[in-house]
Amino acid sequence: MLNIEFQYLDKYSFEVCEHPEPASRSLPKWFMDMAPSVGGKLSVRDRISSASAKKCTPMLDAMSGGYIVKLWSDVIVHWENDTPLINWRVDHDVFRLHGNNAREIPPPTGYHNDVFKYITWFRVKLPSGYSLIIQPPANRNPLPFTPVPAIIDSGVSIDTNIPVWISKEAEGVIEAGTPIAQLIPFKKESWSSKYSHTTIDDYKIEEDKGFNKNIFNNYVKNTWNKKLYK
Repeated sequence: MLNIEFQYLDKYSFEVCEHPEPASRSLPKWFMDMAPSVGGKLSVRDRISSASAKKCTPMLDAMSGGYIVKLWSDVIVHWENDTPLINWRVDHDVFRLHGNNAREIPPPTGYHNDVFKYITWFRVKLPSGYSLIIQPPANRNPLPFTPVPAIIDSGVSIDTNIPVWISKEAEGVIEAGTPIAQLIPFKKESWSSKYSHTTIDDYKIEEDKGFNKNIFNNYVKNTWNKKLYK
């Protein structure tokens, strides 16, 4: 098993800041509460399955992949002249305002164009040849903060502070433990693209020999590879 190391910059941050955790440990409540089938029973009618999104393994992989970085201290947000201000009580900085040039990045809909740096107080160490994608936590919307997506290569010895936009709806206390970003390590490789086509008949044969042949769980049985993040 490969190792990812979250190296904190001092004893204070190691003891006080909430550590990133495997994303599988903090799946969204809506997903955990969802029944595995619509109507309470797995069935197929007119070749359409009653399975809900709870049975969608690719979506679960997206939500459980990598590690979730969470807000390590309560902060309080208020607005002055349409400008967000963030404050906290702990000794170390939780956020810092990014440089003015970051305002040129178009924010997602509903987020203010000011970009803040979320101060994690750690840096990530990866095996040689691996990189880290920083992205919004999958399927956990809406969140008060959303990160600017980025990729960091191994061997870059920098603090992993995370640029984020703040929601225009964010107001008052935002509690420690709120998801901030999802970090997914991957092997960075070069790719070339090509384009082709099949035929409808060949596609249906392939589909019925494969995915449609099983009522449930064909993808899990025949294609899916389990991924572990500890």
